[in-house]
Amino acid sequence: MSKEPLVLFSPLPPTRNGIADYCDCLMAPLAKHYDLFAVVANDATLPNTTDYQPLKLAEYEHRRAAFQSCAHIYQIGNNLDHPYMLPTLSRVPGLVTIHDMGLQHMLGLALPGGPAGSLYSDLMFDAYGSAGKLIAEDVTKWGWQSPIVHSELGFVPAFVRRSRGIVTHSLTGMLRVAAAGYDRPIYHLPHPYQDRVDPMAEDRETARRRARVRLDLPSDKIILLSLGFVTRHKRVDLTLEALSVLVSEGRPVVLVVAGQVSPDDFDLHFHVRRLGLEAHVIARGYVPDNLLMEYLAACDILVNLRYPTLGESSGSLANGLGMGCCIVVTDIGTFSELPDTCAVKVAVNEMTREGLLDKIVPIVCSSERRKRLEVNARKFAAQQLRLSTFIDGYLLAIDKTFSKNAKTPPVCAPVHRVRRLPKTARRKVEATASRLSREATTGHNLWWRSLMLPLPHPGDNLGIIGGGEFEVSLVKASFDWENVYLHDERNEKYRYYNALLVLLGGREFTLKYPDILKTIAKILPFGAILLLNIIDEDQSREDEAPRPFDVSELLEQYGFKTLDMENLSPEILEGAYKGRQPLQYSILAIKASNIISPPGSPYHEIYE
Repeated sequence: MSKEPLVLFSPLPPTRNGIADYCDCLMAPLAKHYDLFAVVANDATLPNTTDYQPLKLAEYEHRRAAFQSCAHIYQIGNNLDHPYMLPTLSRVPGLVTIHDMGLQHMLGLALPGGPAGSLYSDLMFDAYGSAGKLIAEDVTKWGWQSPIVHSELGFVPAFVRRSRGIVTHSLTGMLRVAAAGYDRPIYHLPHPYQDRVDPMAEDRETARRRARVRLDLPSDKIILLSLGFVTRHKRVDLTLEALSVLVSEGRPVVLVVAGQVSPDDFDLHFHVRRLGLEAHVIARGYVPDNLLMEYLAACDILVNLRYPTLGESSGSLANGLGMGCCIVVTDIGTFSELPDTCAVKVAVNEMTREGLLDKIVPIVCSSERRKRLEVNARKFAAQQLRLSTFIDGYLLAIDKTFSKNAKTPPVCAPVHRVRRLPKTARRKVEATASRLSREATTGHNLWWRSLMLPLPHPGDNLGIIGGGEFEVSLVKASFDWENVYLHDERNEKYRYYNALLVLLGGREFTLKYPDILKTIAKILPFGAILLLNIIDEDQSREDEAPRPFDVSELLEQYGFKTLDMENLSPEILEGAYKGRQPLQYSILAIKASNIISPPGSPYHEIYE
C-alpha cells in the first residue's frame, strides 16, 4: 500500500541549529508513515540519508506543481535558518510548529530594510493592525526598538493566520496562539527528550564518571553547565557573577560553556577575563549533537536561565530532564510550567547575583539535594516527555489537520497584483456608461471615470454596496467582471468577495462609518480589494464632510491599506461633465490585516 506524501520544511543536520537536531529525531518515525520529502534552504548541505527524500528549495520550486496538493508541515524558529520557507508557507498553509513565540529577530534580519523597512511595517500591520504599524514607524523615526516588542509582539498572529494548525510545546505557547484569535486547531505537545538519553540515565553516576573522562573534564569539581548558543538572554553574565563569588569562597566549582559564542551578542571571553575566571570556566564552543548528551551526563547542575524570554521551549532542558539533571531555571514563561519538585526556580525579581546565589548555593553544598532533584526530573521526563509519546501526538495532529473531514479555515487569500485599465480606455468607458444610463454623468461616477476599479483574475467575485443594475452592467461591460453581485446581508451565498465596490453619500458615511467599515471588514478576506466612492452633495456643510485622508486613516484602523486615491480633477471633468459638481473622491485599498481597532475603543477585534 503506497504512503501519502508529506512535505516538511525545516533546517536539518549538518546545519548547526537546535531545531535541526530536534527535527532529525522525527524523520525516521515520520518516514514510516509517509512518503516524506524534506526541504532545506538552498545554501544548506543536504542530509546524507535514505530514510526520506531531502530536497533543496530550488528543486522543490522546480517541482512545485507536483507538491501543491500535498500536506505541508513547517518548523519555525527565531533565527536565519528559517526565512527560506516563508514564501511557501504563505502560499501553501500547513501544520506549523512554532518553537519560539518571539520571531522578531528572524524577521527583522530577513526582511529587506529590516525593522525600518516597508515590508516589516506591512507585516506588523498584518499581525497587529494599525497599532502594529504605529509601533513599526517608531523604528523609522527614532532608529531604535524596545526589547518589549521582541517579547510581546512576536508575530505569532501572522503565522497562525497562515497555518492550518499549530503545534506548540508549552501551555504558554498554547495561550499565545489562542490569543491570536484565529480559528485554528492547536496541539500542545511537550518538547520530548531524545531516546539516546535513556541508557545513560539508568545509571546516572556511572554515566557521569565516563562522560567526564571522555570529555576531559575534572572529576573532582562540581560542574555547572550552560548548553547551547551563548546569548544575552540566557544570562550567562549572571552565572559568571555568581561563579566568581563561589570561587572566592573556595567552592570546588567550574562552569562548562558548551555552545557557539557570538561576541556581537555576548562576549563570553571578555567577561571571563574581566572576572578573573580563566581557570574556572571551560569554553568548548559549538558542540555537535552527538556530544550534547555527554555534557549533560557529565554535569552536576544544568543552568538554564532565560530573561527576557521569547516564549521558547528548550531542547537542552528537555534532554536535561530526561538525563535526570539537577536544573536551575528562571521562573518565567514555559519554564514556570515545570513542577517545583523538578527544578530550582529563580523568580524574575531574584535575577541578580545575590538572588541566583541564594538558589544555587544550597544545591552546590548538598549532594543529597542534587540527587533528589535528579530523581524527580528523570521521573517527570519518563512520564511526560518520551519521544514515542510525542511522535504519537504529532502523527495524530497531522492526521486531524489534513483529514478530509477537517474544517478548512479561510487561509491567506492570494494577494494579486492590481491590474487596471489604461487611461486610453476612459472615453470608451464613458460611452458605455452613457449608453447604459442617461444619468451616468450624475451621482457616483468618479470610480469609473478615473478607471479605479481593478480588473478581475479568473474566478474572482465582485460585490457592490450602494449601487444597482447600472453598476452591475457597467463593470461587466467595461471592466471584464463576470461574477458581480449586489450585496445582500441576508444572502450568505456570496458573503466573501475578492473585491468590493462601495458607493456612499458623505453624510451617510459620517454618521454610520463604524457599522459600515465593520461590515466591510467582515465580508472581505485578507488580500481582497476595496473601492470606496464617497460623494458629498451637500457642500454647504463642507466642514462636516469626510475628507479623503481622514477616510484613509479610518480605513487603516479597520485593517485596510490605501493603494490609491482620486479626487475630482479638471482632467476627469473634461468633456461631458460640466458645471458645479459635488465633492467626490474614490479610495482604492487592500485588506492587509484582520485586526480592527475602532476609534475610541480600548479593544481590537478580528474579522477573517
